[in-house]
Amino acid sequence: MNLLPHTWDALLARFGRLTDIQAKAIGPLLAGRNCMLVSATASGKTEAALAPLLERQLQKRFRAGRRAGLQTLFIVPTRALTRDLARRLEEPLAKLALTLGIKTSDEPALKPHRPPDVLLTTPESLDSLLANRPRLLKDVRAVIVDELHLYEDTARGDQLRVLLSRLRRLRRFAHERGDALDAGVQFCALSATIEQPAIVAARYFAEPVLLESPGQREIEAEMLAFDGPASLRELFARLASRGTRKVLAFVRAKPSVNRSLKRCSIHAFRRPRLRTPREPRGAHATRRRR
Repeated sequence: MNLLPHTWDALLARFGRLTDIQAKAIGPLLAGRNCMLVSATASGKTEAALAPLLERQLQKRFRAGRRAGLQTLFIVPTRALTRDLARRLEEPLAKLALTLGIKTSDEPALKPHRPPDVLLTTPESLDSLLANRPRLLKDVRAVIVDELHLYEDTARGDQLRVLLSRLRRLRRFAHERGDALDAGVQFCALSATIEQPAIVAARYFAEPVLLESPGQREIEAEMLAFDGPASLRELFARLASRGTRKVLAFVRAKPSVNRSLKRCSIHAFRRPRLRTPREPRGAHATRRRR
């Protein structure tokens, strides 16, 4: 794609064509605008943010003729999400010759003399970096905040606003000292569900451009009685006859369902992963996504 000559193949080509949110995000992010991306889960929001932001940075790197160190922060609410994202992004970033790092309390300390190009972290670990390793952040030009709705109206949201403000001040100071080529920081927040997204995003960074993609996937929900292996065989036969491709099942008594699954011979589906919310004992719900 002409607008993304470096990052298209690594980050977006696997989608076949751009999703709606990806198409909407390219222009504003390439132009350097702060953005709030609101789109359904699995619509490609991560790539919608990363592809144009990394494209800008790669173009600046090629013009400058040198690597500038850590330039992209990806802030997520949990340590588990950093590991999930790392597995997902490691190969695409390697294609771009970009290094990826994780900073959480579970991971080894970063090497100050060899910082990664992209860093996955949490607000708490960003706080630690700002206090103990501020020079690592002097070249940060882009910040992505995932799952913004999880921070709003919480103490962690207050903390995150303070951290982003500290980062902006650090960048200005580094530029004034001649330690950074510029002082700008571009922000992009992501969420699948958030009320008043433009207002919320403006609490974290200035002048956000709101980019929304309508069309949450339709979900069919059913409550079914669980009577052992026979009911599971019947359920899976029914789903297979419908051509169902994805099912999310919630159960009350996970051990008994697992025992029944072991006694079933299921070929049409991979082995299910079960969730256990608070629902009446002996019932489970299936949701079919189209």
